Amino acid sequence: AAGPLAGFLAGLLILGADMLVRDEPRLLRMAIHDGLYVNFVWTIVNLLPIQPLDGGQILREILGPRRIQITVWIGFVLAGGLCLWTFSIEMYFSSFMLAYLAYLNVSRAPVDGGVVKQ
Repeated sequence: AAGPLAGFLAGLLILGADMLVRDEPRLLRMAIHDGLYVNFVWTIVNLLPIQPLDGGQILREILGPRRIQITVWIGFVLAGGLCLWTFSIEMYFSSFMLAYLAYLNVSRAPVDGGVVKQ
């Protein structure tokens, strides 16, 4: 959780700097906008309970090793659903990345002889 916390703190610092400087040049305005986007939006995405994102790691630790199957399926269903949604609104790169994350969740499932344990 340290990574997302650092992202939020950096975003707050950028937001504070933005409030102090009002008549900034266009290039600085773009840098502030990009800094806010990266530090808030991507931190929120990183907190989704999908492995290997930080949110998936946090969920895995909260549920514990005996419930790894639940963590895997939560990540798979969420990543798969978001993949379909982003594809439907023509966000193809996001859709591809979410499909890959869905695959990673299933590939991390405990297996025994090629069959996922229940």
